[in-house]
Amino acid sequence: MHVVEPYLSLRLEQQKMKAILHQKEKVEKADTLSVELIIDYLQTKGVTYGLLMDAISTLVENQTEWLEPIEVAKGIEPVKGQDAYLLIAVRATDEANQHSVEHSGIIDLKQVLDIPSVKEGEKLAQKVAATNGEAGMNVLGEPVEPKRGKDFKLRIGKNTRIDQKSQTLYALVSGQMSMTKKTVHVYPVYQVKGDIGTRTGNIDFIGNVHVNGNVPSGFKIIAGGDIRVNGTIEGATIQAGGSIYVGAGIVGQNKSDIQAKHSLYTTFINEGNVKVGDSIYVTQSILHSHCYATTEIVCMKGKGNIVGGVVSAGFKIQANEFGNALHTKTDFYVGPSKQIVEQQRTMEKQLIELKDGIMKSSKLLNVLLEKEKRVGPLQGKEKIHKLRVLHFLKESITKRELLEESVAEMKEMNQSANFGFMKADKMIYPNVNVHFGKYRRKLTSSYSKSQIALMQNEITISSLK
Repeated sequence: MHVVEPYLSLRLEQQKMKAILHQKEKVEKADTLSVELIIDYLQTKGVTYGLLMDAISTLVENQTEWLEPIEVAKGIEPVKGQDAYLLIAVRATDEANQHSVEHSGIIDLKQVLDIPSVKEGEKLAQKVAATNGEAGMNVLGEPVEPKRGKDFKLRIGKNTRIDQKSQTLYALVSGQMSMTKKTVHVYPVYQVKGDIGTRTGNIDFIGNVHVNGNVPSGFKIIAGGDIRVNGTIEGATIQAGGSIYVGAGIVGQNKSDIQAKHSLYTTFINEGNVKVGDSIYVTQSILHSHCYATTEIVCMKGKGNIVGGVVSAGFKIQANEFGNALHTKTDFYVGPSKQIVEQQRTMEKQLIELKDGIMKSSKLLNVLLEKEKRVGPLQGKEKIHKLRVLHFLKESITKRELLEESVAEMKEMNQSANFGFMKADKMIYPNVNVHFGKYRRKLTSSYSKSQIALMQNEITISSLK
């Protein structure tokens, strides 16, 4: 038995990334343990990497006192690889204007509102490949392999083509870009020079819609691509197949219905009803609103506060302040909602139906191809039938791949719901209600610079360093 073992025991934690010494019996003599003996003991247990010499020295200096568990070795965590992403060439000839489609919490609305038109043949975006990351090391000196960054398949957007070798997208027609995280579309643009009103009426357009003025209450804009409003949106109905960009903010008057398949970017939301398929980025405030985002909600510039109403995000909610000094009731939900779970089930059902259709069409195509081998090229209705089957298969296989990717992403998000979090860079005020799935916690105190997360079935609040 090692001379240290009657007094101390070793425990490895966090998948061998930490070595913790626990006291078993009180040491009576001050010279019973030494730094050399502790190190030798750790080495006999295989702990050879990341020794914390200050901690070991502190243990030896205070050995006659009853000691709390003390961390004596710490490994280096692996660094996850960078996810693949699209580098958008806003102007193909101006490298200074290139930026990533992945946005940070601080949004430059002037930049996103002023997306220039592109010309036929112009370079739109290039995929930057995922990286492997950097290996770590545990306390036993064993390498810890990193997790590779997420990859995605670059796909053709509307009115674009792909150079597979360079993984670059080019415009097939002239128009305006509409960006997502995995591709770029080019749409025709419907331009409104002033406000939406009786002169313009409601708008329903296949491409992008750009309004230089305001959208008053009672009006409706539906677009297949992006919607950009330089002014204010009031209690209007706004539906975008892409993203929505609002320069002056949203004054919803509890009458607005704002929906985007992708993301929303705006300066503030007041009494708005917003639902997006990706993220909400706000530069000032979210006040007394109902906001739902599948991925994240970020509000960090200027006041950067979220007060009143209900705010829900699948993975992350980040702001400077949650609630206010008046203790206005504010509800936050983090994690997959019932709506998301039902959406996943619907998509899984669609996937089964698609696969069944592909299988039946493949069998039918094989029959037609076999007949073609026997009797020569098909003619008339059979030739048309073959072309229709080929077209159906091509479209169905693309839809299947997209659905498979979406279902996989949704499953990953749902499974990692416990790792979702809320982050307040300045203050959390009382009367903030936090929900993580079935778990709920009402905050009755103020917390400065804190993070809220679900840890081991308990909603915990930790201080930000």
